[in-house]
Amino acid sequence: MGTNEDGLNDVDVEKIKTSLILHTPIEITTYTLPRNMENYMQEILCSFLVACNQQEMTEYLSFCLGELLTNAKKANTKRIYFKEKELDINNESDYEKGMKNFREETFSNIDHYLELQKKAGLYIKLVLQISNEFLKVEIRNNSKLTVFENRRIQEKLQSVHKYTAVEEVLTEVLDQTEGSGLGIIIMVLMLQKVGLSENNYQVISTDNETITRIVLPLRGVSCEHYPLIAQKFVSIHSTVPMIRDDFSIFLNVMNSPDAKTSDIYERAMKNPSVALLLIINANKNGHSCFNLKEAIEYLGFEKMQEIFNPENPELYIVDKTENVLHLYNHMAATAYYAYNLAQNFYPGMDLEKVYLTALIHDMQCLFLECASEEEKGQLKIFIIDNKISETIYDSFMHFVYHSRGGKLFADKWNFPAEIGNIIAHHHDVEHVPEEISKIVKVIYFADVMQHYIEHGIDFYQIDEDILREYNIDTEEKFRFLLDRVNSEFKKFYK
Repeated sequence: MGTNEDGLNDVDVEKIKTSLILHTPIEITTYTLPRNMENYMQEILCSFLVACNQQEMTEYLSFCLGELLTNAKKANTKRIYFKEKELDINNESDYEKGMKNFREETFSNIDHYLELQKKAGLYIKLVLQISNEFLKVEIRNNSKLTVFENRRIQEKLQSVHKYTAVEEVLTEVLDQTEGSGLGIIIMVLMLQKVGLSENNYQVISTDNETITRIVLPLRGVSCEHYPLIAQKFVSIHSTVPMIRDDFSIFLNVMNSPDAKTSDIYERAMKNPSVALLLIINANKNGHSCFNLKEAIEYLGFEKMQEIFNPENPELYIVDKTENVLHLYNHMAATAYYAYNLAQNFYPGMDLEKVYLTALIHDMQCLFLECASEEEKGQLKIFIIDNKISETIYDSFMHFVYHSRGGKLFADKWNFPAEIGNIIAHHHDVEHVPEEISKIVKVIYFADVMQHYIEHGIDFYQIDEDILREYNIDTEEKFRFLLDRVNSEFKKFYK
């Protein structure tokens, strides 16, 4: 996101919505943290929590955010101050000497030091991100912790156990050196009030950054209600939508006198709906199949003609719309990118499995986009009967739960359990089970490539660990790889 100091705008709201759907991080950067920027960050946090249906955490996290921003700003000021005083911040003797007058001198001349911080490129970043089960709040600044600072933080964290209430801290603790230890203890005590512990609060020092992270398990009615709506939708939705024009073209191919199974396969590889109908029907009656060639051979022409009969109740012919075309193109592009990445970077990976899973990874989005008025009506009655809020229903209908909803459909149709788990985690690479991590990471990266092309996300939102796997450390390198696979995809999809 940008650095809008005038409050939230429509772009900010859309960025938050996209972040919830794709589980991508939102990042806001400042160099001097003026009051209006801190207020803007607080607004972003509050809006993010409301959108996540985690607003009960607002009071606690707002306090934590204010404290962490102040600490990060102070850490950056400290680096400038020590440099100006020609003191080595990593030398214990110099550190003690510099801290004697640090607070007084910087407070009286703060504009001077903030200007120097900005010139030196010392930043403060707020990062917010949601996953399937967790909410993450991070403050990052590019002032690496000294040994002494880290030791003091750990001492404060260990001392939390001595207190049971914030009031005890206020009367007993006062850090005369820097004044930062008090806030750390209060933050952890506030987290404990909502059933968390110091384990949910982490301070990480890398070669070039200090990262203070609060990780919270998602809680509240949304955690109960999204699965309920998803299960209801799976129970009432029994069709696969297919665009009318595509259906006509596919029928012509399949009913041609000289039609070959290779022609069917080629069409299925480019059309998520055709692929789904083939795989769904190949998995009926106890048969297990997740391979398009095998599915085509197993079903045969006669059975496929039944499946792609306009009277088949499993088939739902829809008109071409911009949103449906967008989803078709997104899934097809993601599948091609994933296949290409797996082929070139992961020798031995099951390419058919990679391609087909990526081709259907957003199937719940397609089903929701094409849901009939009758289905929507049933869902509306369901949320009223179960006292589910309109906000949660609207978020569901706008794809917020689509990855785990997709898993429910995969389970319903007896796809291999592995496939459902891959779909459930395709936006959640940080918490993916080890046994499916490689294929999930491939599909995740292919997916974000296409979202980047669609201007849904920015480069900074792509997982850094995934980028490192492809030796990408700049946006230029990313665009080079993307341009290469996208140009090949356009040739393939003609």
